[in-house]
Amino acid sequence: MLRPHYLDTTRHPAGWLLDSLHDRRTQLSLLAGEMQAPRLVQLVRQDPAQGTLVLSVPAAYAEDLLPHLAGGVMELDLESQAPLVRQGRQERLTFAGVAVTAMALPSGELQLDCRLPDMLAAGRQEGTYLSPLPCLYGMKIAVSLDVYPGEFSIPGQVLNVAAGEVAVLLHLDDSLALGAGQALPAVTLRFPNGECFQLRTRVARLRPFGNQDRAVAWLPLEGLSDDERDKWLTLRLATQRELLHRAGGGAAAAAGRSEIFVPRLEPREGGREAGMTDGVRPGQRRYSSRLLGVREVVQQLQRIAMIMQHHRRFPDELLYDSVDTLIYLAHRDPDSLLFGLGQLYQEEGWVRQAVQVAGELAHVLVARDPEAPELRGAVAGALLHTLGKPLLIGDALPTLSGHLAPSQAERLRVHSQVLLARLEALGWSAGPVCRDVIAGISERLDGSGYPQGSPGRRLSPPVRLAAVLKALNVMTHERNGRDALTPLEAYRELNARPEAYDRELLIEVIRRRGPWPVGSLVMYTGGFLAWVMSLGGKGVPRRVKVVKNLAFADAFLDTELEAGEIDQIGRLDHVVSPARYGLPRLPV
Repeated sequence: MLRPHYLDTTRHPAGWLLDSLHDRRTQLSLLAGEMQAPRLVQLVRQDPAQGTLVLSVPAAYAEDLLPHLAGGVMELDLESQAPLVRQGRQERLTFAGVAVTAMALPSGELQLDCRLPDMLAAGRQEGTYLSPLPCLYGMKIAVSLDVYPGEFSIPGQVLNVAAGEVAVLLHLDDSLALGAGQALPAVTLRFPNGECFQLRTRVARLRPFGNQDRAVAWLPLEGLSDDERDKWLTLRLATQRELLHRAGGGAAAAAGRSEIFVPRLEPREGGREAGMTDGVRPGQRRYSSRLLGVREVVQQLQRIAMIMQHHRRFPDELLYDSVDTLIYLAHRDPDSLLFGLGQLYQEEGWVRQAVQVAGELAHVLVARDPEAPELRGAVAGALLHTLGKPLLIGDALPTLSGHLAPSQAERLRVHSQVLLARLEALGWSAGPVCRDVIAGISERLDGSGYPQGSPGRRLSPPVRLAAVLKALNVMTHERNGRDALTPLEAYRELNARPEAYDRELLIEVIRRRGPWPVGSLVMYTGGFLAWVMSLGGKGVPRRVKVVKNLAFADAFLDTELEAGEIDQIGRLDHVVSPARYGLPRLPV
């Protein structure tokens, strides 16, 4: 639970901040040297009064991290589910300039002795925090970044405010539209009471944040007029006052709250504020539950796109961690893998399709031959095959969401070529199987596919299988104004085109998936919706998770039924699209 401490000047403020937020549900991640993304570490012990702490790095990647820590300094990210779990809020905190000394242990782990930066190294006498002030304890400042005025803006949330810059948290997928040094014609900070501060700025730095689905961008406060700078100073002092008040105790508590952090209308318990909250667009639902395993692959793929776009390198370790995760899940528990893939329907289309197709490809190939030499390369190619789409974001294609104009849809047809060219420019050479899948997954046997219109004789067996899985995925999801087909309808459509799709491979896929695939949402005649969790010998669901009775619009269920119990909810009717029912994401 939350343990607030008064941040007086006789203690180490950074140490007390970390201590007040840390509990067993908190994740700590470090970034140092040339690391491409933060890595999880474990807090062993800390001394809040002195601002020191000891961290442990798992042996699995201790050797890889050691060279990055040679400089003796790192950044530390904290992501805590506490203290406002009831309202679905997370506390996030970052420290730069953390001094660190690494020592290898006989167990293979690394022990890191760290000292947090002194937030009051200057300005003690004035009582002013000159280092970045974190927005904690429910202090929410919404941000809107106008990338293309009047066309495309990115929602975010302030992570901290400093005298000369502001750090903004974004969703990883949204951050792909940004780049280091990119000019932002308008950035608006909106405080809970409606007070706004607007500026023109640029992206000074951008990187993944922590180990969930966020990125952080630093926006400098440059070219402000005297009036704007005075207003910023006033807002920053008010933010400091609110932070001290919410931390509790002493003169800060007696001073009371800052007016800019008093909402005009307080939300109901457990509700959400009107408009954008925690970086979420109005009308867009995001849930705090994480999909372990499959969900991490989604986040890794978004990180890969961000690192390629903004850091001009290809993080192949992130790719193969994800590939090996999918293969491992296909070995260990294929039903859990397929069920998890079905829960990705709320993700952005490009990343959802990539992970679902790669996961299904891993499932089929592992079932055939767990030691197949082409397994890893084929899954890697399927996981990367849509990565060229976010690389195309720009003036002509500001977003991949929503309805695309014909010219924008046509532009996307070259995404595989864009990706391969970018990989080559970054000096990373995809293996032959991986490259074939990237280049050929959208091709057809009769040469009617894209981008090259390659005839079937040039398509290898893994590419033909991946092409079938991708086509089924496209048909069974709503896309650019087109309704989704049921799996059975999609099977029939592909089966009617043997000149374009390999019929033998289609039959193999149908035999493994059935008309009601694991991970699909099905309707029963009793008015119940249920997720398929496993299939019986005849392809009929033998275990389902009932999540909704349509007779009760605002209620959700969470009940598993086995064969013999399923008859209670009626007869199996048809597969439905989960996006239409506002279902919460299930933890898997």
